Amino acid sequence: DQYCKQKKILPLDDRLESLGHDWCPNLQSYIKEKPDGIVLLSIFSLPDSVEWRNIILELALHNKVELHFANEYITLKDRNDLELIKKYLEFSPP
Repeated sequence: DQYCKQKKILPLDDRLESLGHDWCPNLQSYIKEKPDGIVLLSIFSLPDSVEWRNIILELALHNKVELHFANEYITLKDRNDLELIKKYLEFSPP
């Protein structure tokens, strides 16, 4: 909530991903709806699988949907942001 207030983002919906779905089908579906942006708690909210994570990040770039990661205060808007996010994700345990 604080992140949204600081960024002047007006949340329109609050949805959760079902546990146990490593490919984040709901998130992929939301991205395909092409909202202006989606706020996630953290980059570590993305799948552990590098393959699925990259599919989601590329899908967001392709559909021009900004992904905001509140804990890291990072927004995915372009390829430069993608590289920074990937660098941060290197700190994630395998």
